[in-house]
Amino acid sequence: MADHTHDHHDIYNNLPPVLDAISLFEPHRAKVLSALYPIFSQDAYKGIYEVCLVHRHHELSQGEKMVSRMEDVLMDGEGKERVWITEPEIELGSRNTDLVVVPDRWFICHLAGLPQSELGSIGVPFEFTTAPRDKITPPPPEALWHQFTSVIQEVVGHLLFPLGICLASEKLDAGKIYHEVTEDDTRRHVMKVRDMEDLIDEYPPGHVATTTWCPNENHMGGKMSCKHLCTLTNGDATVRMLN
Repeated sequence: MADHTHDHHDIYNNLPPVLDAISLFEPHRAKVLSALYPIFSQDAYKGIYEVCLVHRHHELSQGEKMVSRMEDVLMDGEGKERVWITEPEIELGSRNTDLVVVPDRWFICHLAGLPQSELGSIGVPFEFTTAPRDKITPPPPEALWHQFTSVIQEVVGHLLFPLGICLASEKLDAGKIYHEVTEDDTRRHVMKVRDMEDLIDEYPPGHVATTTWCPNENHMGGKMSCKHLCTLTNGDATVRMLN
């Protein structure tokens, strides 16, 4: 996103908290995801971009951005485990000069009350990641944004809706899912690959939210399937029951 008069932390802090985003999304979930499947299953976008729930868990201070980094963490006597840590940062990209910080999640500019003419794009980045300089995925093209917003407008009736576009994460084996837990004291989001059955046993209904979807061509007729789950914590206030 080009520099402009709106500071990033203000834009981020004005995004809906996760429970508010869920409440806005749930009444339209089935119809919206069904209508988005033909778009994100196109060869031009499949495996490159996915659909995400636009939300926040914490607030940022001036100059901060939420940046995700992949790390291999040593486990007790069991080798290494890959984790993705997203946390507020000010000096972006300073840890490794071979990596650059790039946007990886965008929302529709209307959600923040920002006109497209000011930004030059429909999509506004709200979270970032690190990538090798020679392997940077470009932002979602305007053609994708126009298809995406056309579906939202038709199904929901307006564009003040908490769905956005994100870069696709790595494909997982059957029965696996990305699972994110937030830390209220550090404002970090820690994501790991988990067994779906273990999560079902570990968390009661209503304590996890689906936050990212990708095309599932193995389903008859095709559909958008959940790829990321987020555990709702005490910092997310009262946990509401989810379908």
